[in-house]
Amino acid sequence: MKFIACSDFHITDHRPKSRLDSDYFETCINKLKQIYDYAKDNNISRIIQAGDFFDSARASDYIKQKVISLLSEYKNSNDITTSVIFGQHDLRFHNSNIENTPLKVLESAGVVSILYNQGVHAFTDTVTGQHIYIYGASWNETPQEIKDKDAINILVMHKMIIKDKLWEQQEDATFVNNLFRQFPHTYMITGDNHQHFTSSVSPKGKDKRFAINCGSLMRSSIIQTAHKPCFYVVDTLANTIEHVLLKVAEIESIMRVEQAEEEKRTNDDLAAFIEGIQTSELTAEMNAVNFIQNIRKQAEQEAAPVQEAIGNILTAVENTL
Repeated sequence: MKFIACSDFHITDHRPKSRLDSDYFETCINKLKQIYDYAKDNNISRIIQAGDFFDSARASDYIKQKVISLLSEYKNSNDITTSVIFGQHDLRFHNSNIENTPLKVLESAGVVSILYNQGVHAFTDTVTGQHIYIYGASWNETPQEIKDKDAINILVMHKMIIKDKLWEQQEDATFVNNLFRQFPHTYMITGDNHQHFTSSVSPKGKDKRFAINCGSLMRSSIIQTAHKPCFYVVDTLANTIEHVLLKVAEIESIMRVEQAEEEKRTNDDLAAFIEGIQTSELTAEMNAVNFIQNIRKQAEQEAAPVQEAIGNILTAVENTL
């Protein structure tokens, strides 16, 4: 079987402030079309999406209609099945209630198949004769144990998987090497981390196993200026994966790079300032007013954008005293 692995579409009609698109939603849809056109042109009948299909569980009816129309076209004309799980952005208030969500609307419309944690999608590939088991673990779910160790077992999960820490203090993440130790599946398709990467292990006397973190469909923030949106094609018979880049515009044409870089510098400086405050000799006995005045005085040594950011925060605090 061949299938496409992808994740973190974050479909929305709200343009990120760093982007320049006149119609950001249409840009999202065009990226989706690239994935489905590739599947159509290469006779791939399954697309597996590892969560955060939508940027918000409050996606408008217009967005849902457009997505349903698009997926219906490919399913009815090309028999392409879309298997999905829930990311935290697909859930209202990031809780486990899945009923009032856009993905449930898509399921009711018959255009996606949700991989529920309580079940497993099992079938025999009519071309290869392989027994395939697909397991889903949406955000905050623990994958169930595999039912057939001799089958091709595919785990789709929305969990922060990393090769290296994305920032120094990052704690709530699983290193990909540990993922291989925790789960015995042949292929592990993961979402949540917006960087794309793959990793593999070759157990002695056994087939190679793969972890595929698909990355985000869109470049929505300054930290993604070097990101290359992509998807992966998995061939279970050959036991290979192929990295396919999407066609995207040059970053300078779709993102306010200079403005975003300045904002990032300000945020970094603000974080450094806060860290300095936490390690300073300010005493616990100081009352709130004196504490704020002291912070304002120290902020005078910072660059103007940082001073402004600190001032706005402190003014909001003072209004609550």
